Amino acid sequence: MNELKTNVFHVGKGVDISCYHLCLCDVLVNGVSILSDPNIEATINVNLLGLINRTVISSPYMDKTQHARRGLVSNIDSVVGLEPCASLVICSSSKFGVIDFTRSTGVPYVAITAICPDITLITLMPMVLELPDCDTCAYLKPLIDDFFKGDIQSASKCGDHLVEIIEMSQNGAHWINDQSKLRLVEPKVFWELSGFII
Repeated sequence: MNELKTNVFHVGKGVDISCYHLCLCDVLVNGVSILSDPNIEATINVNLLGLINRTVISSPYMDKTQHARRGLVSNIDSVVGLEPCASLVICSSSKFGVIDFTRSTGVPYVAITAICPDITLITLMPMVLELPDCDTCAYLKPLIDDFFKGDIQSASKCGDHLVEIIEMSQNGAHWINDQSKLRLVEPKVFWELSGFII
């Protein structure tokens, strides 16, 4: 496997070059993701670590306190990060991390939001479905097969919803894009740190 460019150095270099040529950064869409559960480190690096690094490194270019316009980070997450998903354990875990990161980092100076699409038809979908290493363990193969038998939505509809979410710019919000419908996620609070103001 080629070296993954998700570390701080490579991400920082890419962000610096982009922002130098654009002179600003209004919107960052974190949309890079892989589905390869047996490749645990690659899945976590691409789906979570790269996203975190891109967000942290890009934030100063969007932060009002740094003489920038208030920018928006939009993370493309997944419905498999909202609930446990036995058929895609590693991918699901990485996507849960994206949800927590998004909820934890919404600040007044840089808005952050996320879309959690259901299974979406992309160009690589036929190739993904034929991969022998898509499942975490061999005994999970039937669960993977059942997972991909569900309804599949179009990428264009998901893109339309992403634009809608960016235009709303609702800081800290998560949206489910399921069967071509958009709805707000209402997270349940299980615990709060007393005496700590967020």
